[in-house]
Amino acid sequence: HYSLSLACRHDYGRFFKEEIGKRKAHGYPPYGHLITLILSGRSGKRVEEAAQMAGDYASRLAAISRRRYGGEVEVLGPSPGIKPKIKDVYIWGLLIKSRSRSMGRWVMRNMLERYQERSPKGVRMEIDVDPIDVP
Repeated sequence: HYSLSLACRHDYGRFFKEEIGKRKAHGYPPYGHLITLILSGRSGKRVEEAAQMAGDYASRLAAISRRRYGGEVEVLGPSPGIKPKIKDVYIWGLLIKSRSRSMGRWVMRNMLERYQERSPKGVRMEIDVDPIDVP
């Protein structure tokens, strides 16, 4: 992988050039914005159902934003966390990626309104706007 070979050579300039080009092409920061949702709880079934519900709402809203406003919003997931279970707590995640911060927030705000009406008990949701890392 280019990042490992360039790191071994301490070639920061070339690494930056490669990385920034890939980020621009795929709409990742600083050329796009991310919002992560982490859902967790003691019932794996409830957490998965909540993640699917949030993902369905977010995907529908992303499609609406594209049609109405021309917004470029993409919903990735939901999927189990990198560590799907920690100390009897199940974890699922969802990523909202957008070229415009306002469009991503529009999708998130509207998704939360719908989600809160039917959110399952015992499931916690954490939201991170412009996260430092993606779990």
